[in-house]
Amino acid sequence: AVDAAIVVAGDTGVQTASVHLFDRTAVRNVEATVIDKDSAGLVITQTDGLTRVLEGAAPFGITDSYTLALAKVPTGGTVSVTLGFDANQLMVSSADGRLVGNTITFGPGNYGAITINLAAKNEPAGTDIELRREDPLVSAITHTVTAATSDAAYQVTGLTQRLAVEVLDDDVPGVIVRESNGATLVSEDGTTLTDSYFVRLASAPTANVTIAIDTDGQTSTAPLSLTFSTINWWLEQTVAVTGIPLAAGATPPSDVKPFASQPHLLSALQGPLAIEGGVAGVDRSLVKAFLLPGEANAALIEIGLQPPEIDQIDVLNVYDDSSQMNKVGTLTSTGLTGYLMAPALSFGQTDHGEPAVFPGGISFGRIAYNATTGYATDGIVSTIEVFNLMMGSGNDRLSIEGTLRAATEAATATTPAGPARHGTLTLIQGGGNLSKHDGTIGGDTITVLGGGGAGSPLVIYGDSSQDGLWYSGDPARTGRTLNQPWADVAIFGPKFSDPVGTADDAFRFGLANPFDFAGNDIIDASALDPGDVIGA
Repeated sequence: AVDAAIVVAGDTGVQTASVHLFDRTAVRNVEATVIDKDSAGLVITQTDGLTRVLEGAAPFGITDSYTLALAKVPTGGTVSVTLGFDANQLMVSSADGRLVGNTITFGPGNYGAITINLAAKNEPAGTDIELRREDPLVSAITHTVTAATSDAAYQVTGLTQRLAVEVLDDDVPGVIVRESNGATLVSEDGTTLTDSYFVRLASAPTANVTIAIDTDGQTSTAPLSLTFSTINWWLEQTVAVTGIPLAAGATPPSDVKPFASQPHLLSALQGPLAIEGGVAGVDRSLVKAFLLPGEANAALIEIGLQPPEIDQIDVLNVYDDSSQMNKVGTLTSTGLTGYLMAPALSFGQTDHGEPAVFPGGISFGRIAYNATTGYATDGIVSTIEVFNLMMGSGNDRLSIEGTLRAATEAATATTPAGPARHGTLTLIQGGGNLSKHDGTIGGDTITVLGGGGAGSPLVIYGDSSQDGLWYSGDPARTGRTLNQPWADVAIFGPKFSDPVGTADDAFRFGLANPFDFAGNDIIDASALDPGDVIGA
């Protein structure tokens, strides 16, 4: 915080006013990463805090670079660093002769940083458009010390640094935004601090494309819209941003911050995601903190009595509707994998009974806790009552190996132990589709291999429900409250029990983005026997 003892030169009144204005005002912290020059390690420095590449030859594509250096200057000999990356997505090069193949050699007289140049790998010539379409993804480059000839500090195994690279496709329509210095920051007064960012298209349009710039009223932009043509679509256009002072007597903006619209892509998940609909068998009530001498703490907040878990309906909506590429996924009774989501996360060693392996993708299996064995996923029951998958417009393939299996919820003073009274529901929506290589509209292939048995219905739409409600969202809106101008939600009926306090009384869910073409979908349940069909 700013110290009130600041000395302001000039008029005493001005000084007093300045002191009152700035006294105890919170200011932004500056976090510095300190690297020990005496410890072996690898140091990666990105340009503008982001590494991004776009397919396409110059000047249409985007290339990027970063530097790699040794944290400690070796005492002698050579240090070899091997790069690991997906050669189907990235091309790596350097003007420095130390990079040979995938290996960099740091040696005497040349221990300094090396610049690594990156470009996106485009599909081979002649590949049809259906296979060329790819979603934005993050491709990792690993840097591992694989050999050191003399310095013992670099002969220790496990010296690795990882760099995430955003890879964009030039066969999918899209808008690319680049912030100056990696962020956009303005002052409210409109004069002290202004900023700008840059916009271009990802692929060539067939006609003019106009992009309207909407704000939440706290800032203004110049210009108010951008127009790209077939001859300038790859050239960045600058958008200047200025803060708008609050008018005298005006109501300050709400504490609820509307976030910018983002594409609905499962590939944005950079690691496994575990969803627990129930209470996980662990006491999650608030407890008093351990305090040091002289510390004080306010009373714990009151939490209202929760309805029995057996009477609650936990809904998991999974959105991948912005995807335009052909994806492959698998659904079981406890998880969804594929769709460019992260694989399982494995740890060689864990403490406090934590599992060594976390399932990849999105998991929603019961996670139980035992004081002796710790956490363990039994892989049999689900902890949610409704699973709703909204697929994208690619020609996807989904294998359904299982539907939800209701978990046995714990007994309470008024309810016995048992599965949710509502039962479970597994809902699959294929979304629309895009053209295939022959120009016809493609479709999804949804194959049902198994179900959760009686009481576990499975509903499959090749595209969506007839009213199209789930895919009627507005990509420019993000809010959840219906009376907000940025609302992008629909109400799907009242909840069956009165929520605690001011919690929402309705099932209010965000909407997927619209699609242009209904698909020619295949739903194959031939692997099921009559008993499966009756119970599914």
